[in-house]
Amino acid sequence: MATLQSWVLLLGCGCFGAGGLGGWALASCGHGELVREQSWAEDLITRYQLRPDQARSLRIVLQKDRAEEDALRRSIEWSQLPDDLQRRLLDVHRKTRELIRIGVLDDKQRVLYDRDTEPSARPATGAMTGSSPRPTDR
Repeated sequence: MATLQSWVLLLGCGCFGAGGLGGWALASCGHGELVREQSWAEDLITRYQLRPDQARSLRIVLQKDRAEEDALRRSIEWSQLPDDLQRRLLDVHRKTRELIRIGVLDDKQRVLYDRDTEPSARPATGAMTGSSPRPTDR
């Protein structure tokens, strides 16, 4: 019975760790930017004592800025990025892929995911879009 309890505890800690890493990864992929943007907006609203209509306008301006920046990022071709940045992005994608494989998927799902992320399943070049190149080496 003690062995079963140890396994349950170990599994619980592993899941907690994977969830924490997954949350960290998601925060670093855009949610963190949104939080910083909201924090900056609140700071400006407070510092300059903006009226509600001004606060609304400020949020619209910041949202438009974020949308334009995202569009610009999506328009960049992979080959236009410096080699160092390409390597760093591939490393981020590789870590994210491993977090998905280990922290999210069960064994059966992992087999399908591995099949779908093989080099022949995804091109290595293209625009930096939602389907940007992902690392395929393990």
